[in-house]
Parts: sequence; structure tokens; C-alpha cells
Amino acid sequence: PTKRHVDHNASCEEVYICPAGDKRYIVLREVCDGLDSCGNEREVCRKSHQAPVVYVKAQSSSRTKIMTTSVLLNTTIESCNIDLGKVLCHCLKGLTSIQKQVGLCSREEFRFPEHEIYGMNTATTVYLPDATLNCDNTFGETYLYLSCMGRCSTSACPLTRTLQHDSCPGQYSGRVYTLANNAYLTFLTKSYYQDETFYQNNYFLCRNKNCVDYTKVCNLVDDCGDASDEEMCTNSFKCTSSQDYIPITGKCDGAIDCLDLSDECNERCDKSIISGIFLKAVSWTIGFLAVVMNLIIMARIHGLSRTADPLLLCLTKL
Repeated sequence: PTKRHVDHNASCEEVYICPAGDKRYIVLREVCDGLDSCGNEREVCRKSHQAPVVYVKAQSSSRTKIMTTSVLLNTTIESCNIDLGKVLCHCLKGLTSIQKQVGLCSREEFRFPEHEIYGMNTATTVYLPDATLNCDNTFGETYLYLSCMGRCSTSACPLTRTLQHDSCPGQYSGRVYTLANNAYLTFLTKSYYQDETFYQNNYFLCRNKNCVDYTKVCNLVDDCGDASDEEMCTNSFKCTSSQDYIPITGKCDGAIDCLDLSDECNERCDKSIISGIFLKAVSWTIGFLAVVMNLIIMARIHGLSRTADPLLLCLTKL
């Protein structure tokens, strides 16, 4: 434990402890701020930026079979629905003390689109914080569920296109076509759980009609091929030249993650790179002036006349 003094009623922030022999520490919000305040801080930040760890899959709870009974034409019909549980953030069982500190959790059902799809017998139950969060540090399924269920303070839901019967060409060979909302034709895919068969359609539809799993949405990788799975995500920054994605936390943090420096040289970072014809003109002008100044200095060193043109005399001597 670290000993520190805090103001009255102030909370103790998480800290980064300096290497052995150094009794100092710095709060986490000051780590990787461009200042080497703690011995090996800069080296730690450099290594951590090389391979960002991205968790794209939400914690799954056990599937539950729910028996439902309905009456159709005086006939009782019993069916089995499969409940697919997803647990986000700190809403795991046993973390009640953390929930008391950062907020309680709620249990809600997720379905996109919210249409009646004939034959669909699955429901995704999501256990998520009962508060709005900053979703810039979440990826994949977690980001998708939080944003689409209204838990992100600044992030919009990336699900904007509904699956049609001709979506995802060449994918999901075991698809089953069905009617959705009595308005359009869509499809479901078949899976098995224990002795039951269940149908679901939890897929992200790319702009080019390809489809990817929810785990591949907003995960810093262009899985669609047209970048539509990353374009509405607030958790990433797109490098200008390479078109690679880095976590948004890597923007303006003092460490270069994009080969073209675009993550550090932009308007938000108050730094910019001059490019194009203007840059070339400035570079040639600076280079020419440097050559002229060097020639003038050489002429004076050799004791040439101060009244003559230094550049002409030096060129004549050469």
C-alpha cells in the first residue's frame, strides 16, 4: 500500500508506483502524459502502445431454456425459447461491493431490429450497468450492446441496417428464410443447444452486404472490407495514410502510433504537418538559404573582402 495525504472527503485515486528504490507514485490519469515523471514511465508507455489489448467478446452466462405456452385455435402449443445471457462490465455475480461503488446493474432483453420474426426462438438477455458510461474503452460485443441499449454517453448504436433475405451472400449456408414484421423477408441461422434447436440472427450487416459477428464490430479492424463496421465507432482513431485503427486513447497522448504521425499531428492535438506544394517550397527555400549562409561564413573565414559579394567570391574561388 502507498501512504498519501488527500483532502478531506477526497477519494484515493488509483496510482502507478515508481520502480524499486523510488518511493514516489503518480496517479493513473497522469501516466503517459508525455512527461517522464517516474523513472521508467516513458518506457512502460512505449511498450504498452505497441500491442493494445482489445477484448471484443462479452462474458456469457449459461443458456436457459424457457418454456412458453400459447393458445391458437383452441389448441395449446408449448414451445421452448433459448435465453442467451451476456454480462457486461462489472455486472458479474459476486461483484456486489464494486456495484455499490460504481453503480447497480439491470437485466434487459436485447433484440435488433425490434421486429416480430416468425420462428425466432432466442432472446439475448444483457446484464449491464444501470447508468450511462464513457464507452471509449470498450470494444466488440460490449461496445455494441452498451451503445445500442442507451448506456453510452457519446456513442451511437452501430446497428443501422436490417438483415434481408439476400444479405450476407455466400455466408451461413444453413440459413432458414422467414417473414419479419409481416413486411419483409429475412433469414435465421440454426444452432443447437443440448437437445434443442434454436434460431437467431445476431449479425452485423456491412454496407457491402457482407456480415460479421457482433464481436467484430468496433474492434479496431476492418472486418467488413469497406470499413462500415468501424465508421460509427467513437472508440477508435483512423490513421490518415495507412487507414489503420488505433484506440482513441492513443490520440494526442504523446506517443506516435500512426506511421504518418496523424494521431499526434492534428487540430485536436494543436500540432499539424505542413504538406503538399507549400511544404516543398518552404523546404527548398530553407535549404537554399542554408547554403548561402554557409558560403558567406566560409568567405569571411578566408579573409575575403567585406565589400565584395561573398557568394560570388566564394563561387569564383571554387
